[in-house]
Amino acid sequence: MKTDVRKVLGAIVGIAIVIEGVFLMSVAAPVMIDNIGGVREMYVMLAGVQLALLGALMTLSWFLLDLPFFRSKTTVRKVLYIVVLAINIAVMAEGLFLTTSAEGIVFEGGRSFGRVAAALLCAQLFSVGAISSVLWVVRDKKIANILVFIAGIGSAIGLAAIGATIIGVASPLTTDMLTNVGEGKMTVAGSVLIALSVVLALGFVLDGTKFLKNKRLKMVVEIMFIAITGIIAIGSAYLSALSAHFELGEFFAAGQMYMAAFFAVIFMLSVLVLASWWMRDRKLTLRFFIEALGILAMTLLAGVGIIVFGLAGRTEFEGLFTLPHEIVLLIGAQLVILPCLAIMLSLIRGKSHFDTPTMTSFIDIGMLMIAVLITFEGIATMIASTPLHIENGYDFLESTMSLLGTGIAASGIVMLASWNQREDRSNPRQRRVEVLFAVYLALMFMAALLI
Repeated sequence: MKTDVRKVLGAIVGIAIVIEGVFLMSVAAPVMIDNIGGVREMYVMLAGVQLALLGALMTLSWFLLDLPFFRSKTTVRKVLYIVVLAINIAVMAEGLFLTTSAEGIVFEGGRSFGRVAAALLCAQLFSVGAISSVLWVVRDKKIANILVFIAGIGSAIGLAAIGATIIGVASPLTTDMLTNVGEGKMTVAGSVLIALSVVLALGFVLDGTKFLKNKRLKMVVEIMFIAITGIIAIGSAYLSALSAHFELGEFFAAGQMYMAAFFAVIFMLSVLVLASWWMRDRKLTLRFFIEALGILAMTLLAGVGIIVFGLAGRTEFEGLFTLPHEIVLLIGAQLVILPCLAIMLSLIRGKSHFDTPTMTSFIDIGMLMIAVLITFEGIATMIASTPLHIENGYDFLESTMSLLGTGIAASGIVMLASWNQREDRSNPRQRRVEVLFAVYLALMFMAALLI
């Protein structure tokens, strides 16, 4: 039997659902659900049994179609394909329904899950069901780079799961920065995020098929991907700047950090979707993995920038100086902009419109400058690390600041090193200059670690 990443991942997803079903069976007990009422232990047990059975069928299905009996029976293969697809969609739909209608759950014996926790637990069921559904649909499709495809689909489904979670916890939102955000607006926001994510996922599924053969249609899809991911990224960055302590109805409250991190996750997923889309035709080579490592490092750094953006406030560096709110906002903004520029330059190089000697030189110099700026910024943070206090009540230890600087500097060096391994017609002298800068920055980094 031929084995590929899709088959392995599909089987793993099925096993994960089996484990969830078995776990639910093991904790089966009478349950009280808010706004619904009591559920008998038998029904909880049946829910676990059906999950376990569906997961087992999803796992076995990846191997059944490769058996000699099914290979020779075209009609049986088609029927089995549709039945298994229906099973995958059923799991996805079950997870989506449970997520969007989440309520607090209390098991007899004391174990309880709040509405937010219940929504998150059900969202992961939706996610694994959606991933399994997509993998089953494209099981025989020729995909140039399966890892990029999975990353793109996974990120799009992650955005959809977040949208479903927003619907599930939709309640009047109370913060110092946002007003008049009720259940209706949160439901609309979640629905829009789900709809946009579905469009992105369909783009990956239909890419390379007869539906996207027309050049004009391909151009429309390219623009659509840029527009949708741009809207999601810019929207999450803007909302992160409004982060504050918040309350959802009367059932959940959390600090500013949680809201900033929430929008940072949305931002990073949108960046990964676009990066995956533009890298979908890259071959699975060692150079690709090195390049992908640099893009991942920049994506994480941009996420850190969103969190800094969200926590921005008048900041006092103990024993050094105090920065006003506006300057801290700018620091967070450039921590987002510089990595995003690096990702953009990395992705557009080699594209027909940018594959000229002048543009290649411009991109190479731009990447070198960005890497140097990011690394020096990290090294400066490492050297000048000191406890800081933000007026919103957050305090960070010296060790935390040192760790932050280490991560920023390491990201810049990794990005420059990975960029140097690119596959194009760059000037060899430029590559040697990049190697010299990478070595110099690495030595500076090690010196900063010893200070």
